[in-house]
Amino acid sequence: MRFNLSQLLKENVGVKRVYSFSETFELIPEVGADIVSGDIIATRMDKGVWVSGKIETNVSLECGRCVELCARQLAFEFSEEYLQTVDMGNNLDLNQQDKLDIEEGKFTLDGDHTLDLTETIRQYAIINIPINPLCRENCAGLCGICGINLNINKCFCVDKGDVRWSPLRNFLGVKEDI
Repeated sequence: MRFNLSQLLKENVGVKRVYSFSETFELIPEVGADIVSGDIIATRMDKGVWVSGKIETNVSLECGRCVELCARQLAFEFSEEYLQTVDMGNNLDLNQQDKLDIEEGKFTLDGDHTLDLTETIRQYAIINIPINPLCRENCAGLCGICGINLNINKCFCVDKGDVRWSPLRNFLGVKEDI
């Protein structure tokens, strides 16, 4: 996802441009490729461009209970500053000219004044993936004894409970074969 911002960089500070996109993109290698779409606003800053936007895509995730693959819509917003590395007027490297020290991890525009959103969108997508995604709200998960998917088949295993609770069961007088 690349956008040429050379015209915006010729403008005064504060000028905004809106871009829309929709393209197939491999967001996360383990998840696979899908269509990523969104709208971004690029605002001219004194040392580069401030970019904010809303992104939507679908991802295939493993359910945290039954371990089946499930499709989930992922929608998130982002906002980042992209520093200019080459001067628009004389094409000199700003790192040498202004002694601009770009910290590691900062996003930059390339030498052709092109904004590449690939890494930004990938990072924001990763932090917006749910920690424990579910295929559906009432997912029954796997049987703790035989491992069968309880959403598909009914299991007839008898859960004898946790042995560590037996002193409490004895105290309460609950009779159970453990």
